[in-house]
Order: sequence, then structure tokens, then C-alpha cells
Amino acid sequence: MVLGLVLAGCGHTEAHFVGFQAPAPPVSGTELHLGSVPARAFHEVGLVQALGEGDGAEEAALLDALRGEGARRGCEAVVKVRVSRGVTGGQAIGVCVRWAAVR
Repeated sequence: MVLGLVLAGCGHTEAHFVGFQAPAPPVSGTELHLGSVPARAFHEVGLVQALGEGDGAEEAALLDALRGEGARRGCEAVVKVRVSRGVTGGQAIGVCVRWAAVR
């Protein structure tokens, strides 16, 4: 029973990135756009995915991991974000982007 109580608070989240181009220096304040594409022009940098188990499968943990990996890869936003959760695990995936220069 004690083991069950200890394991109930455990979790793990990890993030992965597949780039379409060389990543830029890290940024802060990466935006998340759940299921949407902003009207602002952008360049796709790559795909970012977060996988979680236990507490790490909570939506907030998955989105934090997605945002953090995007920021490390120099992405100003992650768009088209989708989250799916099962009984013991979950994932979030999105497209990492940098904003296009305004002319």
C-alpha cells in the first residue's frame, strides 16, 4: 500500500524535436497556439513532441515540455498544437515556428 501511494505521485515527461532547418539560439516566451494557426506570417522550423507518463501526462506538464523544447530550439511559437491523453500516458505535438519579418 505504501508503494502504491509513493508511485501515485510519480511522473515523467520528455520532449523531442525534428528540425526542418538549423535551430536558432534559444528564446524566452515561446507562445503556444492550441489547434490553431495564427494570422501572422511564420517560417516552420520543425516538429516538437512531448511524451508523458503518470503525472507527466497531465496537459499542463505536456504543454510546458512542448514550450520548453520549442524555446531551446529558437522557436518563437508552437502552432497547431494537439494534445492526446490516455489512461497512463499522453502526448502533445506541434509545429515550431519563427515569425516572418514584416515588410
